[in-house]
Amino acid sequence: MANITIKEVIKQPIVIISLLITFIWLLTDINSRLLAGNAKSIQNNGGQSLKALPAMVLTSAELDFITQQYQHFKRDEDTNEQTEQQLTAEQQLAQQGLMQQVFINDNKLTLKAVIHERNTTASKSKAMLAYALINQTNLKTAESELIKVFNNQEIKGFTLTILSSTQVELARTHEQGEQRITLTMYRVADKIK
Repeated sequence: MANITIKEVIKQPIVIISLLITFIWLLTDINSRLLAGNAKSIQNNGGQSLKALPAMVLTSAELDFITQQYQHFKRDEDTNEQTEQQLTAEQQLAQQGLMQQVFINDNKLTLKAVIHERNTTASKSKAMLAYALINQTNLKTAESELIKVFNNQEIKGFTLTILSSTQVELARTHEQGEQRITLTMYRVADKIK
């Protein structure tokens, strides 16, 4: 192939037309970016102020419609307050069976944990030591306290017996008869009252 020099390529008419179009395009681009952009920024920094957009205002009909759409998502807070209210003495004596919380006088008792550990301080037999952690909430002051109760120990007039790793039994005898409550840590297949 023959050696072609740059001078020979530049003398071609197609190359001259292409260079001329590219040069015109380059000048136009510089003009639009630098000079016209600078004029716009001067205008923006000048006397023009930004206009505030009007706030979106709902009519009462639109507000009622939107509120109605979300109504079925609202939690019923009245039912939650009823469980936290203090029970009467008769209602407290009527508590029986499987429950997640027990109301005694001004307190609500909730089982938090049942712990089994080896008693290393006892004789060489290493007997198992079992106790329950009961959350006691005072309904008047809303103060909570975690109480450690050992197996067959008394709590609020009840004798606590550990049944499993998730349940304890509270039992007492009173004028109307015997009261036995199985206190559980969580709901068991809708058997809890």
